[in-house]
Amino acid sequence: MSKKQLSTNKKNQNHQVKKTNQGYTTKLVLGLLVLLSILIFILPFFRGLFFRKEMLLTHIASFLIFILYGMYKIKQKEKIKLDSTFGLIGLSFIVIYILPVIFGRRANLGSAIDMIIRQVNLFVIYLMVNDFSKEERYKKVILNVLIASGVVTAFIGILGATGYVHLPDVVLGNRIASTFQYPNTLAAFIMTLFFITLGLKSDTQKLWLRGIYAASGFIMLFTFIFTYSRAAWLLFPIFALIYLLVVPGKERLSTLFYYIAVGIPIVLTLQPFTKYLAVDTEKKAKALILVVVATVLFSILYTFLEYIGNKIGEKQYKFIYGAIGMIAILGIGIGIFAFHATEPLVFNNLDQTENKTNQIHRVVKGIESNQSYYLNVDVEAIANTEENQWPWQVRIFGINEKGEQNLLTEKRGTAEEKGEIQIPFTTGEDTQKLNITFRNYYPQTKVIFHQAEVYDEVENKVSKIKLRYKYIPETFIARLNAIDVTSRSASTRLNYYKDAFTMFKARPMMGGGGGAWV
Repeated sequence: MSKKQLSTNKKNQNHQVKKTNQGYTTKLVLGLLVLLSILIFILPFFRGLFFRKEMLLTHIASFLIFILYGMYKIKQKEKIKLDSTFGLIGLSFIVIYILPVIFGRRANLGSAIDMIIRQVNLFVIYLMVNDFSKEERYKKVILNVLIASGVVTAFIGILGATGYVHLPDVVLGNRIASTFQYPNTLAAFIMTLFFITLGLKSDTQKLWLRGIYAASGFIMLFTFIFTYSRAAWLLFPIFALIYLLVVPGKERLSTLFYYIAVGIPIVLTLQPFTKYLAVDTEKKAKALILVVVATVLFSILYTFLEYIGNKIGEKQYKFIYGAIGMIAILGIGIGIFAFHATEPLVFNNLDQTENKTNQIHRVVKGIESNQSYYLNVDVEAIANTEENQWPWQVRIFGINEKGEQNLLTEKRGTAEEKGEIQIPFTTGEDTQKLNITFRNYYPQTKVIFHQAEVYDEVENKVSKIKLRYKYIPETFIARLNAIDVTSRSASTRLNYYKDAFTMFKARPMMGGGGGAWV
């Protein structure tokens, strides 16, 4: 064999070895990506990682994957780079939690070590995600896994609310919490993924993929509404507007149309969905069917509006901004109309054989302390034959600056009391507003409150109370009424901030480490 042939054979062998090594390396990378994707996908199903058992399982899984990742890096003679601001922030959190342990300033050693491990765990997951995300196709995989996890989490919440999934605290009261067991965390998670989904939708021109992203966003937003997270409700329109302003021209119109396609089915199904959820049965098939109907309606609207958007073209900016203005005005008009469209309040227990509470709360502002007022109600009722089983009750509470309530008066009605009835009361020294409760409780009773108004002692009308909204579910009104700095939730948060500042003053340099909050 000639030298030339030997050289050629050697080159072929080297090429084959290199090709084999590249294939092996690709398989290793894909294997690590699959393991990391599985970890990311299942994280929301571990009860929000609020509890030690789930955290321990996550630590074990993430550290094992990181060890494999580190072995791969060593084999490839590559360094694990810390080349981003977020990476430095993550590292600084670890240092912050280590310092109180080193210098003996920790409040609780066990909890402090737990928090250090937790921060390290989050950091190693970040390092792996950040490294894989440097390649565009791997970044898309990770983002799609996150979205898939969000959609599954949201759908579990819907199935839990409708009685088809039974998990601990999947629903808290009437608030969807899903696998997080905490509605506010679920709302923050879903809201974040909703805008990531919008970004991926804008980034692709494949119609089938845009459709999948669009439907995913709708399912997540539908669930988001029924978390009843007041803070998230307030933030969502702000983020939605910011997103609309930063996307390019054509996608801005597509995004606007998407908002419309998402919003209309949700608004139309708010009342019936909450009504079907309130049905006293284990499984609420009508509520689940309504979700399917809303999704189908969304799909039809989305497809139609996407078609219209494509026909308009990229350079019709005047139309785009005009459409945004018109829709904004229309939306504001519809909102004003919905909040002013009211009807009589009806509580009907005629078909009940056991006690059942029906009640609403209304907050009345503009009240002065140490003053005489009266509530004028126009009412008619049907009572049963049992003694002391009243058909309706009105309770008036005074609320002070701290959000504390005290009963000012109450009135229990009878079937004979019809028409306009005056309920006098006097506010306390610290009363700033009122909380008025309208209630029906006993079986085979019914009450209709036609109207309710608060007057001062010289018969000036202070407030006309909106008893029942035609188009907005009572559960939403109750949550919106509670968005107040004197509500218990807000005052509790203020106490948390005060406690945090007190703790900071006690250990201003090192802090108290994990477990310092008791």
